[in-house]
Amino acid sequence: MYSDYRGKSYLERRQHWEPWYTEKVNKAIGHSSTTLVNRKEHLSNMLTAEIDRNTITSPTRVLDFGGDEGQFIPELISITERAVLEISAVRTITNVQKFSGWDEVPSFKPDFIMMCHVLEHTIDARKLVEEAFYMLPVTGLLYIEVPLDSPPRIPHIFSQHFYSRWTEYIRRGRRRWMICDLLGLLSKRFLGVLIPGSVIKQSEHVNYFSERAILDVCESIGFHFISSSTYLASKDVPILKVNALGIIFKK
Repeated sequence: MYSDYRGKSYLERRQHWEPWYTEKVNKAIGHSSTTLVNRKEHLSNMLTAEIDRNTITSPTRVLDFGGDEGQFIPELISITERAVLEISAVRTITNVQKFSGWDEVPSFKPDFIMMCHVLEHTIDARKLVEEAFYMLPVTGLLYIEVPLDSPPRIPHIFSQHFYSRWTEYIRRGRRRWMICDLLGLLSKRFLGVLIPGSVIKQSEHVNYFSERAILDVCESIGFHFISSSTYLASKDVPILKVNALGIIFKK
């Protein structure tokens, strides 16, 4: 699925079920100039604030797990080495190394690992955080960023067996699935609640996260909470206007 992530075949599959998922939306995710600047500035500001408070030391060797081309690594003077651990077939930007597995990381010796908009895609988020813990030195930093895209209110009916039977029925017909999907998208966005008949659709996301959940898991592994911040990651594409939560941890 991720070998040609957001490529032509990916776009065609999404558009088959979501005609409103346009090429503009597809390109905007990770490559919108506004979003790119916004995301990098947000992390840079968080790091700078903590460096000024002497709660962390300036990172020098950064590994962005699932970091695409490396375009989200912040522009801090202290950072001398940049790398991504990326399974898709993208080419990294200038001066960014690329690894395809954790076994290649030890020689890079990262002191800062980023996991931005990755954990919601994996079935074993805790394992990834544990891998980051093993790779980091004492006082090394971990930054986790996830979208806050959970529906604000989910009526009780969505936890009933009826809902499972309903989704089993509508998924057999493309048109009825699209209608219920659109109903869920619009009701969540404009009413703040999913209305009966709609579906809770996550596309390639398989998890929803809260700040409390991330803190509990990371602290149980051995990380120490430093700071957190919520911001609007994507501004220039209306359908992508979802807040994101960023959290800095120290080993």
